[in-house]
Amino acid sequence: MKTAMRRLQHAEAALSSKHQVLNWLDHALKFGSEERYFQWLRKQPTCELPRIKIINAVTGDVRGRLKGQPPVVIERAIRSTRQEVIFLTQLVIDLHVRMNAECDLFDLQAALCARTLQVLVLACSPSQQKEDNQAPEGTEALVPLACNQVQEFLLGVLCLETTIKTLQDRYFDGRAVVFPRKSATLATAHEAAKVLEREARAIVGAWKDRPSQSAKMEEALVGEEALAKEAAAAASSCVRSMTALAKAEAYGATDCPEQARAVIDAATR
Repeated sequence: MKTAMRRLQHAEAALSSKHQVLNWLDHALKFGSEERYFQWLRKQPTCELPRIKIINAVTGDVRGRLKGQPPVVIERAIRSTRQEVIFLTQLVIDLHVRMNAECDLFDLQAALCARTLQVLVLACSPSQQKEDNQAPEGTEALVPLACNQVQEFLLGVLCLETTIKTLQDRYFDGRAVVFPRKSATLATAHEAAKVLEREARAIVGAWKDRPSQSAKMEEALVGEEALAKEAAAAASSCVRSMTALAKAEAYGATDCPEQARAVIDAATR
């Protein structure tokens, strides 16, 4: 009975923690971008910093709800709420760090893919691609290279999108956790990747008409279903590693090094 009561208390504390984190996200995302939010945040006192403010709020809530309970019960519940707050806020932080890095990479990939496809078309025009004559030296090798670049770009975008959705659905009740401007950047990258993939498929389609190239071109681009499965698998691995690191951070910040080590060990097996 006591164990069940403790679990209920911890569950209630976790719900309170998530509610506070969701409220913070709603407020932060209204700024539209990280830059505008941080400009505002820098003007606030230390006690208004998100994690500190949320932890103080949930700690006071736990103490109020568990008033009269043994100190050990109260402290255990407080530790649990702090871990939940740190875990959720760390996920948001890590996700934005990842998005910033990957969106910068997407810009470079889009430029590289566009240039490679352009070089391929200039080296061998669509009319030449359909003829089974001698193509300019190196052109044949450039087709699968271009296709690989395009699909690596699209795969990265799909993986990040799936990672974001999985984290939102699993830990944030399906609510948005990404700033609108960054979401727009990702949407632009997605559209660019799809346009480049269509162009690559058109080129492959032309080269497949050449008898000497048809077999090679069959493997130049994987199907959309296979690509979606690969992206889902990559996203699943990404979610596991991100949640493990966030949990380890939460345990470490609340003086639970053994649990932190256990989480990392389990994630790296």
